[in-house]
Amino acid sequence: MEGIGTDGGREQTGGSSSYTISSSSGTIVSSTAYTCSASGLSSISMSMEAASLLDLEIDSDEDEFSGEERKEKDAEALQTIKKQYRREAKRAKEEKMKRMVQVFFATPSATNYSTSALESWFTELGIAWVLHVDGPVSEGMYELMEKAGSWIPALSSITKTILLMAPLFPDRTVGLPNICEEGCNTESENTANVPDQFQFAQFIQNTTFRMLAFVDAIVASNAKTTTKDQGLLLRYESVTTLLRVQGALSRALANIRQAVHSPSSTEVGKIKGEIINLLSAKEGKTNKAIWSTMEQIRTKLKHVCNDASSSLTPQGPPDIHSATWSVMRYIEFMLSHYSSMSAIASEAARLGKYVPQIRDVPHLDSMIVEMVSCVE
Repeated sequence: MEGIGTDGGREQTGGSSSYTISSSSGTIVSSTAYTCSASGLSSISMSMEAASLLDLEIDSDEDEFSGEERKEKDAEALQTIKKQYRREAKRAKEEKMKRMVQVFFATPSATNYSTSALESWFTELGIAWVLHVDGPVSEGMYELMEKAGSWIPALSSITKTILLMAPLFPDRTVGLPNICEEGCNTESENTANVPDQFQFAQFIQNTTFRMLAFVDAIVASNAKTTTKDQGLLLRYESVTTLLRVQGALSRALANIRQAVHSPSSTEVGKIKGEIINLLSAKEGKTNKAIWSTMEQIRTKLKHVCNDASSSLTPQGPPDIHSATWSVMRYIEFMLSHYSSMSAIASEAARLGKYVPQIRDVPHLDSMIVEMVSCVE
């Protein structure tokens, strides 16, 4: 007996051969030829004629659409697949988040929440280390600047999840639902087990609190670094990272405020208000750290810009004084972060920490002109 194969659409079993030919239109032509017989030769001949007719039919199908039309149909099919994938991914994300909230409350005590849900989420976001940021931080500024690279997108992902999930949790105005204990097996378990908006808000509040511990750590490390006689390079790098953290906090605030637009209950509104206040406080703390560091740089530059024996490390072309080059770099840094630095300078002026020498211009513009005059 011959082996079974599918080479070229041919399948052999015993002493017979089967041919199956399909076209792009879905037409299937099948014929069977038996060897060593007159009828077999006749069947083979018939199959060849059928194949010829099929070739004509395929050519006709290919002529039905032009190249551009075929590309459009392929693009439409691809978009349909992408939409279906996004729907499935969104549904899976929603179910996963609901399970996380369930696990978070799956403890006997109403205040002793489970940390396994946060560990799972933070690990997925690549920031499991955040759970261990508590109190004084031993890491230096460089280590924290590197960790900011994963913390910033994680905060963005969390706030986007809040926008996505907040409307999906039920609003139970009369008390909290009973999270079904282990072993519960009732017909209404699926609906009774779904956390409500109040519980989701508590989960997000705890998540935000743990996330924002990183802000305290990086601000403290920056203060420790800048009080030492560090070079300007590290200070610029610190401010650059703090500006990125500040931007992430600002975007998070905007997203949370959007989610808070119409809280389902007084309790939920209170929790979301506390989250907003916490984010706002951390943003303000970051702004102060940025201003303080930039003021240290500005003070140092003013002190040495007219000193021929400048203590600044020589940089730039040899025919430009190191102080002049450093002032140029300071101004360039301000201009490259104009929007953020302008808001911070205006806030410093409002608080009396900066008195602009030039009136009727944006505060940051006054600072820049003042630095230019320093080297004239």
